[in-house]
Amino acid sequence: MRPLPIRIITRRLVVSVCVLLTISLGAGAHAQQRSARGQEFYELGQQIGKAIQEGRDDQAEQMALQRLEIAGEGNGHMQRAAYFTLGTALAAQGRAAEAEIALNKALDMQNPELAAGRDLSIKILGRLAVVQGQQGKLALANQSMELTMGLLRQQGFNSADDLKWFRPLIHNLMQLKQFDQAQARLDEAFGIANRLPATVDLNFRLGQLREVQGDLLARTGRHRQAVAEFDKALTLYSPQNPDIRTDVQRCALSKAESLLRVGQTAEAAAVVATWLPMIRDARGEKHTLYARARVLQAHAVSLTEPSEALPLYAQAWAIFLDNDANNELVQLLPRYVAALQSAGQLGTARDVTLTGLDRIDRLFGQTQGLDDRVREDLARATQGNFERALELLTRMNRDTPGAGHDRDALGVLSRMQSRLFTEQLRKADVKSYSKNTALMDKVRVFKAESARLDALRLQGLVRGQTDADPVAPTSATEDPMVAQRRIKSDTEYRERRKAQSALVKTLADDLWKTFPRYMELTRPRAIDVTELQKTVLRKDDAVLSYALLEHELLIFLTTQHQLVLRSVPVERSDLNRWVQEVRATMENPGDNLEHLQDLNPATLHRLYSILIEPVQAELAAYPRWIVVADGPLFTLPFELLVSRWGPREQTAFEALKATQGDTLGQYRVLNYLARNTRISYLPSLSSLVSVRLYSNPLPRFETELTSFANPSFGSASGDVLERAQRSLHKRGALSIPPLPETETEARQLAQVLGKTSRLFLGEEAQEHRVKTENLASTRYLHFATHGLLGSETARLNDGPAALNQPALLMSLSGNLRGEDGLLTMSEILGGLTLNAELAVLSACNTAGETSKANSGEGFAGLTRAFMFAGAHRLMVSHWSVESATTERLVTHTFQGLTRGNTADAALDQARKDLIQDTLTVGGVALSTAHPYFWAPFVLVGD
Repeated sequence: MRPLPIRIITRRLVVSVCVLLTISLGAGAHAQQRSARGQEFYELGQQIGKAIQEGRDDQAEQMALQRLEIAGEGNGHMQRAAYFTLGTALAAQGRAAEAEIALNKALDMQNPELAAGRDLSIKILGRLAVVQGQQGKLALANQSMELTMGLLRQQGFNSADDLKWFRPLIHNLMQLKQFDQAQARLDEAFGIANRLPATVDLNFRLGQLREVQGDLLARTGRHRQAVAEFDKALTLYSPQNPDIRTDVQRCALSKAESLLRVGQTAEAAAVVATWLPMIRDARGEKHTLYARARVLQAHAVSLTEPSEALPLYAQAWAIFLDNDANNELVQLLPRYVAALQSAGQLGTARDVTLTGLDRIDRLFGQTQGLDDRVREDLARATQGNFERALELLTRMNRDTPGAGHDRDALGVLSRMQSRLFTEQLRKADVKSYSKNTALMDKVRVFKAESARLDALRLQGLVRGQTDADPVAPTSATEDPMVAQRRIKSDTEYRERRKAQSALVKTLADDLWKTFPRYMELTRPRAIDVTELQKTVLRKDDAVLSYALLEHELLIFLTTQHQLVLRSVPVERSDLNRWVQEVRATMENPGDNLEHLQDLNPATLHRLYSILIEPVQAELAAYPRWIVVADGPLFTLPFELLVSRWGPREQTAFEALKATQGDTLGQYRVLNYLARNTRISYLPSLSSLVSVRLYSNPLPRFETELTSFANPSFGSASGDVLERAQRSLHKRGALSIPPLPETETEARQLAQVLGKTSRLFLGEEAQEHRVKTENLASTRYLHFATHGLLGSETARLNDGPAALNQPALLMSLSGNLRGEDGLLTMSEILGGLTLNAELAVLSACNTAGETSKANSGEGFAGLTRAFMFAGAHRLMVSHWSVESATTERLVTHTFQGLTRGNTADAALDQARKDLIQDTLTVGGVALSTAHPYFWAPFVLVGD
């Protein structure tokens, strides 16, 4: 049977994988067909496997190097198998990064002309997935593991040995928090095991599966059940040298951890005390398994003798750092930092915290390629580390003001803000430099020299050479001339590697200086406050950044010349509730807007006193602010906050409410923040850097305005969303009313601007038009239609898959040209190229989700997508807008632009005009001073 070609993406290149050899650890064909050298090669493979099982990892590495030396005299297939065994031996020692280099080398050496079987490729890919997962490279690990399972499914699960690859697959799914999928794969593995003949090896593989079941139960909080599964696993392991096998030692420690979680501290301590010496004797004191045992030992003693736990945590932390065991570092971080703080070692706690956050950022960068929803879950899972870091640094800033802790705190905050969106902007910035050949040449050179450094590291592993100084004869029997040659060779290697490391560092430093956005894609870093003040902020900028913690709100005010940090004691749940109270009125105004009077000015003032008043004095000199919010604050337009609500204001408000004048006229007397402050919003400090330093220069615009308005939502023959429309109406939660007034809005904008405009109205407001028109040459882009949040489009579950994300609703009738009428976030991200000075999304809730559905990413996907596509500024809405006042607001804003005003100034004046205006509904005059009418639209961008 001819093997199927499989495309494998490694971190360096794409290779086509075919399988070469079927061996235990890379052995050749049948023994009787081997040469003497081949027989030695085969026997070494058997010995390496046994040495790893028995914990003789150092010996396994030496034999793997010997095997590689034999393979060097033979064919490439033997070399490939030898690199695999070297990678396996290194992985057994916890040296995942070095193991990955060796395994990638094995993967690159495949020969598609000789594909005798799949076994070796399965082993290489499976082992590669394991070491990638140990380093937190979840996207690569997931890819390698899926390819491994694909090969196994093609050949069939024929032996108990095949079951071992389910363990890394399921653990990777657990790290991705895909617990249901993990259980499904585990059930599949048990089903396969039930069909295999009973053997001692099958019992061992069943032990591994029971251990994985215990891990899964523990990860989902069912620790008592997990202990029972670990006991079953240990029983199944028992005939297989339980004292020395890594699997058994790991399982025993997992049992101890679950015992700790259910309060059985003495039992857990006894398990650790039993296994710690065996792990030390078998693995040594630099192995990650030994470090894990020390962590559990520290957990147990911390309950009674906290001071004794600290040195154990410190020892484990150092081992994890040395082994690049980033997952373990992240798990240890909160306990270690808490122990340091309890001991009063705040400086060390700070250093450990910042190192830990570096590793978290590195782990997150390595998840690129996974689904964004999975990545958002992963980001949320580590959010607590950032919040605890802010609490620590705020405490240190109170204790020692002026020591720079406030700058560290703002740097930490910049790391946790809208992480996916910030990464998308970095990618856009890098893409914008793709035509800069000088920078691209630097990137190519950096990649090439980094690959050479990896090759040198692998050479050192193969030859037993290190960075250490060469030593004299290693034994009394070593020939002096041989020793001299060895010392010379070691010295030359040391100098080459040192020089190559220095070269790569120099190239990296140069890229950090000239092309930081490229480097930040894989190594995100905190905002440097000094650089922010010197190179990004302007003299009239006041940047307000917020961090909402469990029991306090942190406010950072940054200008060119000062950084102010204020802490406001407030419960996160209270602040969230007050924001929801404000939004509830706006999101449900009633059929006749009768609920608008429920908006309580006292709540608007309470929010002002929390969000603005603590830095009010410093803000007085700055009429224009940039706000980077957090959590539910992203769903709140700050312009509607009320700065004064004393007895005088309350009396005036109630007096107007009691008169027979304009309904809602009492809201005209409130001192809104909008009356004297202009505000623009950004999802992160990093996005401010992006728009200020990396935005594309404005082109020569060919079109002043391109508008898509009043799309036709009527059903037509062949309408692919006809059933979705019925579904929306049937469920009663969503509807698609027509928007005829938006056509008037579009025509008025074209008249105001008075230059070349392209209007796509009614059936012409097609999705395919958006995708095929040259929007890159448009100065102002205008969408006047319905906007759907991801939570709304997800309800269209009987429609196309694209309906699981935010979208703009385009025309649903006429010739759709194969489109579905939904311009989704991914289509904007992947298909539009914009340079618009201003993009107006004159639709429902295009700024952010409801406060209840906050994703942590700041703004809704539509806003992020248009910024990524190249729009310099966006005008977006926070709730479903009233059409007549929206038409006035948008038109007046564009009138201001034609008078030479900036976008924020034009929108500011349009708001003020609307606050003084009225609207007649059903013969009743309504004052549009109510924030429902004038506050939904905000400016996102610079």
